[in-house]
Amino acid sequence: MTMFNSERFTSILNKVLQGIVFAYQAAAVVAFAVTLFFANQWLKLPFMGAIFEQTMTYNGAKPTGSADGWDMYNQGIQLGEQLVTVAGQDIRTSQDLQAVLRGFSPGENVTVVTRTNEKETKTYTVTLHAFPASDRNAYLVFPAIICVFFLSTSVWIFGLRRTESAGRAFSIFATSLAIITGTLFDLYSTHIFPYLWTLGLSLLGGALVDLALAFPQEFKPVISRPYLRWIGYVIGLVLALNSFLVLHDFENPTAYYRTWLFLYFFSAVCGLFFLSVMIYHSTSARSPVVKSQARFIIGGTVLGLGAPILWLLLNPIVALI
Repeated sequence: MTMFNSERFTSILNKVLQGIVFAYQAAAVVAFAVTLFFANQWLKLPFMGAIFEQTMTYNGAKPTGSADGWDMYNQGIQLGEQLVTVAGQDIRTSQDLQAVLRGFSPGENVTVVTRTNEKETKTYTVTLHAFPASDRNAYLVFPAIICVFFLSTSVWIFGLRRTESAGRAFSIFATSLAIITGTLFDLYSTHIFPYLWTLGLSLLGGALVDLALAFPQEFKPVISRPYLRWIGYVIGLVLALNSFLVLHDFENPTAYYRTWLFLYFFSAVCGLFFLSVMIYHSTSARSPVVKSQARFIIGGTVLGLGAPILWLLLNPIVALI
């Protein structure tokens, strides 16, 4: 009777976890489609020459090609400066900003007032431009292509291995990368999905821990205690909730910076943990197949994720120094 109940519980849990992963994938698909739709609307508006996040603070983004068209950037706007007014209109949301810009065309000048981190105001006379094509490719097109790749991979693996813990973990990992890249432009422009973007970053780290403990073979303690694989998700979700509390704090517009830095650092540490476990398997596993798989994964991880992991690790360290 106990064995029957245990098997039934495991079956139900398996289906619940599959449902959660499927819902996460569906959210990623919807968010990506919505991002593309509203990105198209945003690109029709004149560009002031700086990119602002959800609390209307300049996020330090730079032109990827020529600086032509980045007027506020060329005038020296600093990281953390918050929009106060544009053309005399108070700005508190991206919707406010877009409503003002609809009344102007590229080539016209507008007066922009910002507030610095020291609570001082600065006034700019900004010449509006169309958002440059090179930057559109860098901030929207290329991330969208990467998103489609990871979404497709996630759905493919989920279809094949959704009943396996490693398959679900990989699907969460790939879906998280799809969310981070696919809604990046929204994070910089229309600000519909900053909560989902933050969640994606938090679950990315959790999925790496889950994968490390489940693939290419499960660690013995995890076999009898599968909940150990969820430790990374729990930590990531706690850090995400910490970010949620300040994501739209207009009065303290840069408060979310530090919470995101914690998430960057967490994801980087999880990436290093994943690599360390793969190195362990590649040298200590009894099975030649496991050793071969681990070595293949190490190569792919270093090539595909080495630079992002390093950036995620160094970014918070530099910022805190």
